[in-house]
Amino acid sequence: MKKILFFFSMVLFIFIISSCDKEESQTVKIMVPGGAPTLGFVKMKYDNEKILNYNIEYDLTSGPDLLSSAITSKSHQIVVAPSNMGAKLYSINKTYIYAGTLTFGNLYLVSTGELTIDNLSGKSICAFGKNSTPDIILRKILEDQDVNISYSNSGIDVSLLVAAGTCEIALLAEPELSELKADVNIKTIIDLQEEYEKISENLSYPQAGIFINKAFAEENMEFVEAFLTEVEASVNFLNNEKEKVSDYYQKLKLKPLRTKAVLINSIPGSNVGFLSSSESKELIEQYFGIIMEFNPNLIGNTLPDDDFYLGL
Repeated sequence: MKKILFFFSMVLFIFIISSCDKEESQTVKIMVPGGAPTLGFVKMKYDNEKILNYNIEYDLTSGPDLLSSAITSKSHQIVVAPSNMGAKLYSINKTYIYAGTLTFGNLYLVSTGELTIDNLSGKSICAFGKNSTPDIILRKILEDQDVNISYSNSGIDVSLLVAAGTCEIALLAEPELSELKADVNIKTIIDLQEEYEKISENLSYPQAGIFINKAFAEENMEFVEAFLTEVEASVNFLNNEKEKVSDYYQKLKLKPLRTKAVLINSIPGSNVGFLSSSESKELIEQYFGIIMEFNPNLIGNTLPDDDFYLGL
């Protein structure tokens, strides 16, 4: 009888241990858009196959559609996305919450000719990101000027138009701007973050944030805290070790492929940083207040409630 009890006790013990191991070694899927947000994750992707006992799987993508789909389908536990996109999706289904800000504006108005921000009336501008942060910031800054804006699918498409000589004035972000400057004589670069500060009295705006599945966060808060700590460390490494980050980027063969010089030159203007959700709240509400005046539908017609923020 004792042998039978011992046998079943061992079976139960092994089952419990196996269940714990299975739970602790689950895979966390993270979707990150190309450009500046990807730069913020280079060190993590290079160094961290695991955080705690969680396997990390990165999907690096381009364009907003896959980011939106990842949130609506819950295919990824963590999604880096434009802050207003996350807010709008939250207004529909409160499944993903704001865990922190990753980029603080990396938009520039550039031209192969001479111009200033005050003499653009009647001009044509090639832009990207219609009805998202790039478009919102551009139109807010130029709201008193009559400009003609045409849109492409991405900043890469816009830079190709400038390189081909079919576009004189363009809205670009880093790293696309540094890529273009390597091949084209850009005579004017207007920092839209500086222009935003003039009209809003805020240093910058939360362009992209980290969104985490709310149910996952509640069940795995120890991992979430460790993950955000790693993000902050990765961002600090990016800004302090530009050459190493560019080496890591190339060793990982991340796309789009960029030269080491372009990567190094693009990092300062990419404005990649990290603020927790609680530290970001005031900046977000100020920026969303501008969107409410501009087009409330872009954030779901209302400011998100306090539950939108992770609270760390």
